[in-house]
Amino acid sequence: MKITVNDEMVLRPTVDSDLRFPEDGSFEIAVVDADAAILYQYEFSKTVLPREMQGFVVLVHGKTAQAPPFFFNVEGTASGQHGLKYISGTIEADFLDEGTDSESDVISTDRQEIDWSAPATQSLRLWGESLTRKALIQYRDFRKAEAGERLKGNTRVADELKKLDAASRKRAEKLIGIVGLTNADNEREEELALGLIAAFQYQQFYDVIDEIENIDADSSPTELEALLSSLASWDGLEARSLLVIVKGRIQVIEKFHSMIVSRTPETAPTIGEDNMHDLVARFPWILDPEWQVYKEEQTLRKVVEELNGQIDGGADWRKRFDFLALGSDGGQILVEIKRGGKALTLDEIYNIDLYHDRLSEAFSEIVPTLLVCDASQTEAVQRKLIERENWLTATSWSEIYERCMRHYGHYRSLLEHDYEDASFHHKAQEAKNVRDVFNAGSAYRGESLRREAGIGASDVQYDISE
Repeated sequence: MKITVNDEMVLRPTVDSDLRFPEDGSFEIAVVDADAAILYQYEFSKTVLPREMQGFVVLVHGKTAQAPPFFFNVEGTASGQHGLKYISGTIEADFLDEGTDSESDVISTDRQEIDWSAPATQSLRLWGESLTRKALIQYRDFRKAEAGERLKGNTRVADELKKLDAASRKRAEKLIGIVGLTNADNEREEELALGLIAAFQYQQFYDVIDEIENIDADSSPTELEALLSSLASWDGLEARSLLVIVKGRIQVIEKFHSMIVSRTPETAPTIGEDNMHDLVARFPWILDPEWQVYKEEQTLRKVVEELNGQIDGGADWRKRFDFLALGSDGGQILVEIKRGGKALTLDEIYNIDLYHDRLSEAFSEIVPTLLVCDASQTEAVQRKLIERENWLTATSWSEIYERCMRHYGHYRSLLEHDYEDASFHHKAQEAKNVRDVFNAGSAYRGESLRREAGIGASDVQYDISE
C-alpha cells in the first residue's frame, strides 16, 4: 500500500516491534458492514513511540483521513492502557470516500479528522473500539507473560521463589509478570520482582499482596513500580515488619496488664474464655525474653520416658506441669502459673514439689522452678519452701509485667510519636550514633565526644537519683 501526502509518497516509519498483527507485517481484511471492507495492521514498539506515531492512522485511498494519535476514544476506559504509548496501527477504509454528495463527506478539509458522529462512520467506529480494546489486552498479556518467563529464568528471582511455600510460590509466579507492565529496564525489573517476592515472605507481618493485586497496573504503572520498589528496600517490608513486632509486643503487654487487673484465671474455665496460660503459651517471651519455652502441659511420664528414664506405676506420673523452658545457660526451668487473687492450696504446693523432684532426677540436675502467682502469696511460698535448697522463685504477675515494660516500654514513644518523651530522644541519639559509627567505619570516640556525648542511653532506665 502507498501513502501519499500532496501526491508525494510517504514512507512508513520503521518500528522495532515487540508484537505485530499480522505477524508478517501484511494487512488483514475485515468486514465492518455489509458494504464496507477494510484493511488493517498494528504493532507494538519495544520503546515508547513519539506522540505523532501513537495509535491508529486511518487512510482513505492512500491519503490521511484521521491523523494519530487516535485510539477510537477508548483510552480512558480500556484495559491495558499501558500499551497506548507503544501501539501504532494503520487502517485503510476506502469506503468512507465513496459517497457522491457533500453530505456523505465525513473527512475534514485538512484531512486530519473523521466525523465519527456521522451515520456512515458508525460501523467503523464500533469495530475500531473493539479492535483497540482487544489489541491493548493482547499486548498487556504479552508483556506479563514475557516478563514472567524472563524473571522466572533469572537466577536470583528463581532462588527466592524456591524459598516460598508451595501455595505462595504458585501465587507469586502467577503475579510476577505484572512487573512487565512497569517502565523498568531488565536490571530494574529484577529489583522489582525481588520486592514482590519479599511481599510474600513478609506477608504475616504486613500483608500487601492484595494491595499489589488491586493496583490497576494498566492505568497506574508508576504507582505499581513505586510500591514494588519500596518493598525491595530497607525502608519497606523489613522496617514495617520490625514495627509490627515491636508494636505487637507493646499491645500484648498492655493486654497482659489488663488481664492481671481483672484477675483472669490461669486456665480457661469454659471454651473460648481468656486465660493466662494461653497468653503465655502464645507469647512465651512474657516470662523472660532469654528463655526458650519448649514444653507445655506434658505429663511427668512422657518427659521421663522421652529421656529413657524409669518410672513406677504411681498416679503421680500422670500429672501435668504448666511449662518447661531452657534458660540462657541452657539449663532446664520449670514454670508453674497460678491465678491472681487466689491462695495456693496444699495440693498445689505438693505438686510443685513433685514436679521439681521428678524432673530434677530425670535431667540429672537441679531444675529451678518459677512460680507465678498473686503478689500476696509470693513471700509465704518462698518461706514455706526455703528449706528446698532455694530452687524455687515465687514472683507475681505484676513483677513480670513491670519487667516486660522495662524491656519494651522504651519503644512506645516512637510508636506513639511522643516527641517529648525522653525515650524518643534516646532512640534518636542511638540512630545518630549508628550512622556516625558506620559512616566513619569506627566506633572510636575522641576526648571531645567522650566529654560531650558521654555514655549512650541504655534500653532500661532505672531511677538512680537517690
